Amino acid sequence: MLVRIPLLRALACAGLALSLALPAMAEQSPAADAARIQSVRDKLRTDRKSVVLHNLKLDAAQTAKFTPIYDAYAAELNKLNRELTRMVVAAVNSNGEMTGPQAKVASKDYLSLADAELKLLRKYHPRVVKAVGEVAGNRFLQVEDKIHALSRFDIAWATPLSE
Repeated sequence: MLVRIPLLRALACAGLALSLALPAMAEQSPAADAARIQSVRDKLRTDRKSVVLHNLKLDAAQTAKFTPIYDAYAAELNKLNRELTRMVVAAVNSNGEMTGPQAKVASKDYLSLADAELKLLRKYHPRVVKAVGEVAGNRFLQVEDKIHALSRFDIAWATPLSE
């Protein structure tokens, strides 16, 4: 019983300290996260490639091999992003109001675009792996996924739902 009392006191103190710290952490976290996310958005708008390179943490030789591959990837991705922009503008201009046939075309276009984006990653991932290795190749996919999620959130927020 003597051994348990100091342990119980330590656990109680740790629990109290944690319960006092969590509200403070919760209050700071959303604002800090929002500021960090906005900073990333701003950097992506001005220089996506530097954001990707910074997060891949490549050495000079790897960067030299990776950069032309990424430039080709980015050029193809930009074409897909222009198509996505066209689709979003059409949805915003229609204020979400669509006929059945229009909705069918919009759905087909959206799914085709999603397929094309995946095909693009499948096309370039082996090239990236060959240039910089499996770990950096996987990190490339992770970084692109995070960028994709962030941009898609902004697009989803601005696009009205179909009616």
